[in-house]
Amino acid sequence: MVNLFDLLPNELIAKISDYADSKTKRVLSLLDRRINAIVLDAVKCIRVFPPYCSSYGSHPSDIPQDILVKVIGRYPKLEQIILGPPKHRNGIGEFGVKELPYIQSLISHLESDSGKNQLSSVKRIQYREITQDWLRGLDKEKAKELNRVLLNSLGHRGLENVRIKAYHNGSILTETEIQPILNKSPDLKTFIFDGLQSSQTVSLSFANQTQLTKVKLLHWNGDASTVDSLKNCKELEELIINYGEYSSGKITAILSANHPWKLTHLELKGVDRLNDAELDAITKNLPSLECLNITLKGITDEGMELLGRNCPNLKALKFSNESLTNSGLDRLTQYLPHLETISFELAYNITEDGIAAIAKNCKNLRLIQVIHYDKIEKSGIDALSANCQDLKVVNFSHGGSISLDGLYQLVAQKPELQYVELNNVRDIEEEKIVEFYQAFPQFIKKIPYISSVKKLHNLTI
Repeated sequence: MVNLFDLLPNELIAKISDYADSKTKRVLSLLDRRINAIVLDAVKCIRVFPPYCSSYGSHPSDIPQDILVKVIGRYPKLEQIILGPPKHRNGIGEFGVKELPYIQSLISHLESDSGKNQLSSVKRIQYREITQDWLRGLDKEKAKELNRVLLNSLGHRGLENVRIKAYHNGSILTETEIQPILNKSPDLKTFIFDGLQSSQTVSLSFANQTQLTKVKLLHWNGDASTVDSLKNCKELEELIINYGEYSSGKITAILSANHPWKLTHLELKGVDRLNDAELDAITKNLPSLECLNITLKGITDEGMELLGRNCPNLKALKFSNESLTNSGLDRLTQYLPHLETISFELAYNITEDGIAAIAKNCKNLRLIQVIHYDKIEKSGIDALSANCQDLKVVNFSHGGSISLDGLYQLVAQKPELQYVELNNVRDIEEEKIVEFYQAFPQFIKKIPYISSVKKLHNLTI
């Protein structure tokens, strides 16, 4: 039985209502909306301060400043720490004035020899940026220093997963604050930075993290040297980049060069318009790629075929291409026999012939999503029914007419189908869509923009 009575003031003991036995991995859930000094998810994970500003409250004066240190000391086998201010839609709050003593006590503890030893079991850290907006009473430079020192203190050998989230309102994080945790974590496998549309320029170096297997740079503004430094990461399997503040040509050149990566997952968002040669150069070094999410605006049918030839092991493909034709889909998918999910949008020229080509070439298909298509007659739906025995999800949205007769027959022949979504379909009366979902209510999970269907099933969306 887990016991925290020796760590908390007497007045909080009554707040602890339930315990799980020692056989349960997630042993304790302590949610105190009055003090919110710490939220303890489990004996292997601590969340420092509340997750949401709506649960924020005042700290009583009798809570010891070293409460976090005591909790860390109590659990020598901690695996995860979630640290940072609560989420707040308006980007401002009262975080900081009363919490500073707790943070400073934690920093002092982590910088000590005993603190480093006690954190050796921590493998995952999620860190939400502390800004001057949250830390009222501190100026910008002091807030930046607090982030730097804290991130530096959290870095250690044995740390495998780091996620850092910057705030778009008042973000002050740069490489100066973030790089230390990278430098001090030689066993790091996963690094995720989420800039949340922050305008801050964050350029990092991964030159010494050759063991990295996953890197995500989301809503990221930074120099191309950050991506270039990843060329030393021989174990890299997953790379996600969301950028757009500078010419993506630099990134394209880096990704096109020879590298030792073993990528199975690649996402490039915010990329400028590629041509066929650039797409060929990026993908020809990625024969093991299984998942690809990329913008293909302007890629011709010949370029789509090159993509299929270069990445024959693709299982999941998501893209947009307003130039895509039925022939292009056929030329692409004839080289992708293992494809299980395909999702594409801006497909203004696609008809039932393109859907039939996918069904003919990709018999392992489990999910198909087509957005902004031309029209899809019954022959396309029939091809899915006849060829794709494992089909589970079908989504046709923001397009022209689609054969409801074909969909009725598809559902009848595939009772294992899990979800069908028809969203904002032109040329079909809303009453017909409502009738379809009345016949198959199991498919109603989310149906935006069809108010009568929502009312019919009393949905909250």
